[in-house]
Amino acid sequence: SDGLLCGYTEFIPMTLEEYYLSRKVGTEISEGDISSFFVWIPRYEYKVWNVTGENNIDSYNAYDKGIDIVFENNTNSSGNIKCDNTNCYVNNILDPEVNNGNTPVTSENNNLYYTHPAFSLTSKELTGLWVSKYELSIDSSGKVESKKNNYAWKDASLSTYYEAVKKLNDNNYSIIKNTEWGAVAYLSHSKYGLCTNDKCENMSSNNTYTSGADKYDTTTNNVYGVFDMSGSVIEYTMANISQDDNLNLSNTLFSGIPISNDDYNLYKNNTFILGDATKEISNGNIASDNNNNWIIRGNITSQNKDQIFSYTTTDEMSSGSIGTRMTIK
Repeated sequence: SDGLLCGYTEFIPMTLEEYYLSRKVGTEISEGDISSFFVWIPRYEYKVWNVTGENNIDSYNAYDKGIDIVFENNTNSSGNIKCDNTNCYVNNILDPEVNNGNTPVTSENNNLYYTHPAFSLTSKELTGLWVSKYELSIDSSGKVESKKNNYAWKDASLSTYYEAVKKLNDNNYSIIKNTEWGAVAYLSHSKYGLCTNDKCENMSSNNTYTSGADKYDTTTNNVYGVFDMSGSVIEYTMANISQDDNLNLSNTLFSGIPISNDDYNLYKNNTFILGDATKEISNGNIASDNNNNWIIRGNITSQNKDQIFSYTTTDEMSSGSIGTRMTIK
């Protein structure tokens, strides 16, 4: 009771965390004692191929042959392109024609390298981030989990998901952002994922709501990747579309939840952010109406033949087909 550990020979009241922290390095952790599995996504730069979001001026065949990715050391950004919240810079010179959040109007910057934006927060640079290996589920007490063979948690509002994830750790845990989804998708669509010998495979789609049903439903076609980003539930991302600099909220339950800028991406209609796995690799635009202003990913076939890049918009209310996943950063 009260979260204390039971069933072990040491008769000292400990929580599960305290018990394992008291063990020697190398102690095997029982799978039943693990609440969530995560995959490490290391910091990288990628060669931009379609900075304008127009498929007719691609500089190299990233879609068919794979995205050119180079891992970075520590938190150094080695790419030529650098972006903040409003502007992008080329070789440390402000280039007004490359504008984060607004469709760039020149292809001259193609073939330059750009440190993926998922690794840059407003407060710090990241060496990488953890992404939940499976879609979110809940245990018998209602606590969030990410485990194999669990039934995907669906039919909950975005605010319910957000609050449940934040209860794990307010500062580090969050629902996956659209740019973070992009970081996983781009890595999958490279030689480190599903692309070999100048040919890329599509990620298989989980046709059940049970997480981890098949190793081919992963970003790497083996058990080491991120599962079920295609198929199973559609997933909320923390990406909001608004006509100003404030979140567009139609659900008053969500409006009372404090949100930091590091928790979400903010879009204007028909714009995209370099690295977010939308218009760079698809003909679709991000658009919304007065109610449908949150971006959802995966399991949607209207945008692209590979569902890991698919997206559309919805409101933040509960749906029997929508779930989510989380990151630690």
